[in-house]
Amino acid sequence: MRKIKTTIFSIIILSFINGCGLAKETAKTVIGSSTRALEQARSDAISKTYYCSYSDCFNAALGLGRKEISAKPWIAKSTDPDNGVFDVMMQDLYAKPPYIVVIGITGNVDTTEVGIFFKRVTQDTIRIDITSLSSIAKRKVAQWVFESLDKNFKFIE
Repeated sequence: MRKIKTTIFSIIILSFINGCGLAKETAKTVIGSSTRALEQARSDAISKTYYCSYSDCFNAALGLGRKEISAKPWIAKSTDPDNGVFDVMMQDLYAKPPYIVVIGITGNVDTTEVGIFFKRVTQDTIRIDITSLSSIAKRKVAQWVFESLDKNFKFIE
């Protein structure tokens, strides 16, 4: 019995020493809020680089999210393009890297996730990576985001 308690105690201590990273990521995966799959898919991302700050680029992309038109969940959200083109599932400007995860892309399953990641290239340039396990959803979101950013910021590559 003492050996079991010692083992459990050791596992708990090691988790805290590790920063609870493994436990935290496991919990995120279980509740469906992990960005790990999207981050791993960044090697196949659609990317563009702009002259802008993190917050300016982030807010421009975030502004494409649909706005709730009703507090009643059984009433459908607007499909008016002026009201947004996707639903924002998660966002974190202060993560490493900053990201926005969106769902509700027209023509795809409502739960198809697309990640919008922001990476500083130089002091005044940000690379935006659009990634998803669905190439169709990825292309649609990339088109919307990059059209919006092209109107507001100077495109580099």
